[in-house]
Amino acid sequence: MSTPIYISFYEFDEPGATEEGSFHWGIALPRPENQNRLSGPVDIFQVGTPDDEDVETGADPDAWEANHRTADRPVDLTKSASFIALVELPPLMPPKGEVEQFLVVRDAGQGNTPLVSIRDEWSCAQWVIRTLQAGCKKLTIWVGLPGRHRGICRIAIGFISASCLWCGRTPCRPIM
Repeated sequence: MSTPIYISFYEFDEPGATEEGSFHWGIALPRPENQNRLSGPVDIFQVGTPDDEDVETGADPDAWEANHRTADRPVDLTKSASFIALVELPPLMPPKGEVEQFLVVRDAGQGNTPLVSIRDEWSCAQWVIRTLQAGCKKLTIWVGLPGRHRGICRIAIGFISASCLWCGRTPCRPIM
């Protein structure tokens, strides 16, 4: 059975974060025990900087950290005031447990990842892009027809990336 996967978008909940077109990004995996429905608990994999309470207790305000909402802390998108939209990606071949194991060990910080040309600092969007690119290499194969792959490439290239999220090529050629 394949694993459905989505990019999730949320309004920023920080004062001053009102730039039009700026959203918080995450990776959403619906739960098989709920028939992969998006109404109800959904596991969200995301990164961010520490909140004010953590900074007051000594956390580095510029350090990126994982803030995954999984297991007993899932998100109910129907009740989330900041939720905006999901973008469905081609499903993954590995089972959800294997995908989760892959996602939880992804480093939250920039490391040696180059910034995309339109950004001057690390972001949750770039973490999602880097994670999906790494997934192409580590999670064996993505399900989907070559035509669907081409469509996703056009979306990815036009949206933020200079190359395809699935194959890394520019211009994109379908994976056969």
